[in-house]
Amino acid sequence: MRQREVVRQAAASLRDSIQADQEGKKETEVRRKADPAKEALQQFVRKWRDDRRVVGHPSHTEVLAVMSELGAFYQVAGPRARLPSDVQCQLQ
Repeated sequence: MRQREVVRQAAASLRDSIQADQEGKKETEVRRKADPAKEALQQFVRKWRDDRRVVGHPSHTEVLAVMSELGAFYQVAGPRARLPSDVQCQLQ
């Protein structure tokens, strides 16, 4: 899968899961919607995180920023924590 497709899939899946979280859906529903993003982001890290051809591109920078923001939040709050509205707004 090309980087653009991976980023689109991750963004759409993250958007869906954040929206489900905002709507107060059950944790299983939120996680189910986030699963495709997890796979896409793992592929991004394996293939393109340090690829000189894409480093510095706005989409590459945005993906890294979102991954960093989510990582920092879950490292402090724990893997099952719900995203507070301020973090949700920063990611959208």
